[in-house]
Amino acid sequence: MLRTLTYQAKIALFLVTSLLLGIFAFMTTGQQTLLAVSKPKPLKMANQKVDDLAPRAAAAVLMEPNTGTILYEKNMHVKLPPASLTKMMTMLLIMEELEKKTLRLTDIVYASEYAASMGGSQLYLEPGNKFTVDEMLKGIVLESANDASLAMAEHIAGSEQKFIERMNERALQLGMNNTKFANPHGLPVDDEMQHHYSTAHDLALLSRELLLHEKILFYTGMYEYILTQNNGKPFHMYNSNKMLREYPGMDGLKTGFTFTALQCLAATAKREDMRLVAIVLGAPDKPTRSAEVKAMLDYGFERFKTVTFIKKGQPLGVVSIYKGKQAEQALSAPQTYSALLEKNDKTSQFRHEVTLSDSVKAPIRPGQTAGAVKIYEGNTVIAEHELALNVRVEKLSFWELTRFTLRKLFFVE
Repeated sequence: MLRTLTYQAKIALFLVTSLLLGIFAFMTTGQQTLLAVSKPKPLKMANQKVDDLAPRAAAAVLMEPNTGTILYEKNMHVKLPPASLTKMMTMLLIMEELEKKTLRLTDIVYASEYAASMGGSQLYLEPGNKFTVDEMLKGIVLESANDASLAMAEHIAGSEQKFIERMNERALQLGMNNTKFANPHGLPVDDEMQHHYSTAHDLALLSRELLLHEKILFYTGMYEYILTQNNGKPFHMYNSNKMLREYPGMDGLKTGFTFTALQCLAATAKREDMRLVAIVLGAPDKPTRSAEVKAMLDYGFERFKTVTFIKKGQPLGVVSIYKGKQAEQALSAPQTYSALLEKNDKTSQFRHEVTLSDSVKAPIRPGQTAGAVKIYEGNTVIAEHELALNVRVEKLSFWELTRFTLRKLFFVE
């Protein structure tokens, strides 16, 4: 009898264990490589005394976007109407929707009667006209089309007002504390300095974030495009940023003009491994706008260089996830990390260090800090970038934790 009970007990233990192992399946350990998110940092000032590079502009900024260093500024915190530089926020929200796959370049966008009523630069949309997101984006960037901007806003958010709310919310997230948007295109509004304004500093922050979406440069660097309208006729679009053909290395970003804002330009150019961004607001005419942007970019490229430590996409390591439905997460660099040096500085005194958390406790939401990249000059930290997980990981349920414990107990891999 004892022998029989012992055998039955063994069978019961085996069946219970097998049942638990079978029912409460442990989910995958998640070996896919995921980009971390580098949390945006405030811009910093270079310790440079610079001659007035933009004497006739109302405000200006020259920035190196990887490090966020401002190399030159003039009235950078003065609130001014941004004209069509507003569309950079519309472009950013479009790119973010594309990245999240809630929007596709092939999706069809219809023009509402309200969108078709927009004046100024436009694609001359008629109510009911339809174009792909790709075509609308080209219209926004090249033709600075106000009707296309509004059509995209309504397509993404359901209404212009909801899209404006998202614009302002995103601006605050980026630290654009002296910016307020009243529309997605930049056309003047009543009492503009109370309802629709920005600064050269804030637009530099916006440009920096937009450049993290490298695919936008395909559009901003395009000089011309022929759009087939709904009536079958061709519509020739030419990029309003003529410096694309005048300044070596320039591939963006956005021009703007209204009678209150005057001539505005957010320009970016890349030479060798260094990219620069130049913002000009309130220039009296296009030749002045171009000349002052050129002066700022020339100064930056002639005076400075960058040394790259980590390239975008480079593996950074693996983070363990405690009590998560994924056991670990591999991370790669979301952007290039570099240091900005004057051209006569020696690179040997600079180094970098990547630190990742030993373990991150589930549940995890996108944006949760998981480490940092530090850049040193000697023993001094000159730049630090937080790394945040761009993934959602739920916590193991009670039964999943039970199964996990049983696996450990019985040494089951």
